[in-house]
Amino acid sequence: MRQRLWSHLAIMTIALALAIDSGAQPGPSKDIRQFSTHFDTPGSLDPYQFQASPEAFISTAEHPGLLTIYHSGKDEEIKGILNEPIPLSDYPTPWGCEMDVMHSFWSKTSTVQVNLAIGINVELTFSDPSTWPADRTQKPPDTHAFQVYFVHIGSAWPEEGLAEQFLVWGDGDDAALYPDFEGDWDVELRTVHYQGKGIGPSKVHYYPSCIISSPTHVRFLLRFDQQNSPQIGKSLDVSRWGEITGVWNIGPILAPTSWIQERWPNAKPTQRDAEAYFSFVDFRSFPPFPTIEHYTHDFNHPGHIGLFSTELHGHIAETWSHPGYLTVTLGGGNNLAGGAFGPGDPWDLAHYAPPWELEYSFIAPDDTIPWNIVTGFGVRNASKSNANSWHPGVANFPGEGHKAGSVQIGKSGRAWELYMDTKFGPQFPDGVPEEILSHKPLHVLVRVIDTRRLQMGVKAKPDDPWFLTPVWESPYEIKTMYDHSFSYQTGKGAPENQQFLIDYFHYRQGLSGPISAETTCEDASP
Repeated sequence: MRQRLWSHLAIMTIALALAIDSGAQPGPSKDIRQFSTHFDTPGSLDPYQFQASPEAFISTAEHPGLLTIYHSGKDEEIKGILNEPIPLSDYPTPWGCEMDVMHSFWSKTSTVQVNLAIGINVELTFSDPSTWPADRTQKPPDTHAFQVYFVHIGSAWPEEGLAEQFLVWGDGDDAALYPDFEGDWDVELRTVHYQGKGIGPSKVHYYPSCIISSPTHVRFLLRFDQQNSPQIGKSLDVSRWGEITGVWNIGPILAPTSWIQERWPNAKPTQRDAEAYFSFVDFRSFPPFPTIEHYTHDFNHPGHIGLFSTELHGHIAETWSHPGYLTVTLGGGNNLAGGAFGPGDPWDLAHYAPPWELEYSFIAPDDTIPWNIVTGFGVRNASKSNANSWHPGVANFPGEGHKAGSVQIGKSGRAWELYMDTKFGPQFPDGVPEEILSHKPLHVLVRVIDTRRLQMGVKAKPDDPWFLTPVWESPYEIKTMYDHSFSYQTGKGAPENQQFLIDYFHYRQGLSGPISAETTCEDASP
């Protein structure tokens, strides 16, 4: 029986899938991604403006790629205000915003109290857009704000009078209506010491997000590293106020000293020059995406992975060690890492109508060891009476060479065993020249021509023509291509810490070139 390589990805996609409301609206007339920023234009705060006293220091030039804020020392709220509101009539749900909030080194190591609450601020308005004020600092009527703060209070030195704590805290104008949201989220934090503050909310990076799931539901999510899906989430049903007409504001915030002292009376005022950093604010649609191009990712910003996330196994996925690449480092042994853009998107071909293509480019580990890289799809018809798996990819078999096609994986004793599936999906009947498959980097093409015809291609260099399979025809009409994901694996004999470098994943509507002569596979039974 065919092994289902991707079934275990369900664990990874559940958290984000919960953010998606079933009543998704049609695609937006405007692209929500235009609000994203990596703060990498020195001197520019776009798409934000900030209200703060002159004593506060707010800069993208101090550390290019970071929004740097030094606190004024005054009892004031400092928050980013979008240059324009986000009406849901122009940006239909579901979509969301994730940001990278960073602890400063000094807040974690200072010998005095450092009391600081930084995080994400979301202001939802239920008012008629015709009543929205032109002044961005003034809220419209019937607007309700919520915050998720990343809180550091106290000091590791007892003589400072307030024990050090790292907390995740929900708040807002009407947070009391949501007792599960308001207050301490009780995020696990083991005992830490001066040299060991790197667990849960004491980690350097904290990634809060808010998903506008529908006009009546929002969800706040949280993760402490980018390679995994959010581990913590709180849902809010806001239908008590009607339907959201727009998001008046969503962005960074620093709470005033009075907010901290109301909750921790022994807390000293926030010092002047207390540091807060924000690395990015990433706006994106959530599945079902308006178009398939929303899956595209180029990994051009070190430290940012985006919607892509991986399984919780022995590997590290990051974008800083090789700028311009997603680097997946496998821990060793018979190790496999899986990843997906998810989250739980069923890939209904009525929504993502063919023809479309996926192209990706990668640099594999050394060819003296066994490795493979595949993209996976579950394929089924409308009645779900037919279901197959299609795993177009490339594998290296030392001593035999490289192979391309539908790469499958099975368990053989204590080791994983690779084999090429010849029953479902397009094949290279005469193989692929080694000078192509051994090239680093290698480019791979996956095509869905229509609801029956599939094709795969490879090439060594960007300007080369594609070396294509014959077009393969499914024995049934394909309705969905679910569990879309990727896998990177090294096999027996591989030293530890092997790396795959992924340059890009490009999704595009239409076909970028000609197709080959058609052929049919007679046996496509599960």
